[in-house]
Amino acid sequence: MKYKNVIWDFDGTLFDSYPAMVESFHLALKEFNIDESLELIESLMKISVSTATDYITKKYNCSSFISRFNEIRKNIENDKCAPYPDTYKTCEAIVNQGGKNFIFTHRGSSTFELLVKYNLDTLFTKCITKENGFDRKPSPDGIEYLVTKYKLDKSETIMVGDRELDILSGFNAGINTCFYNNENKPPISIATLTITNLFEITLVDSICFNQPIVLKN
Repeated sequence: MKYKNVIWDFDGTLFDSYPAMVESFHLALKEFNIDESLELIESLMKISVSTATDYITKKYNCSSFISRFNEIRKNIENDKCAPYPDTYKTCEAIVNQGGKNFIFTHRGSSTFELLVKYNLDTLFTKCITKENGFDRKPSPDGIEYLVTKYKLDKSETIMVGDRELDILSGFNAGINTCFYNNENKPPISIATLTITNLFEITLVDSICFNQPIVLKN
């Protein structure tokens, strides 16, 4: 039996958004005469955006750049933030198989704007964003809400993300987890499985919790 309920991370999983986010962050810092490399910014953001903002805030005793970052980001993402090539067909296949797609992200209302822009909105049952007020990952609160509200069978539910905090969030909720590793990152040992192509998630049978396997193209 295939996974019936897939809870997706957004940035770096469904959407190739890091380039636009890094560019926006870099431009905002320049306006405040702060010079940090694109490589450093990207590495921090791939942990979490808050990790990047906290780093700058503490190092330079400056937090006012954050609002400017969000302004620039909104403009740049409108042109440069797009879903990965396999996002639509993967989410559509899950629905066609009788499954449900959900999103659990730290992103705000731009989640819905981007989904609508790329005609993905109808493929998702519910999106949990920062506006819902749940604790940030790796807290399982957002996942637990979805499980309870939609009466999801945990054995048929999986959290998919590109970062350790995504995997920890699913692990802490007691559901299966899938590490989307399209950049040859170090493995995450607690992930139930690892994929390098989003569509692979539609081909996997439900398996016992925390028995790692690795799928390759």
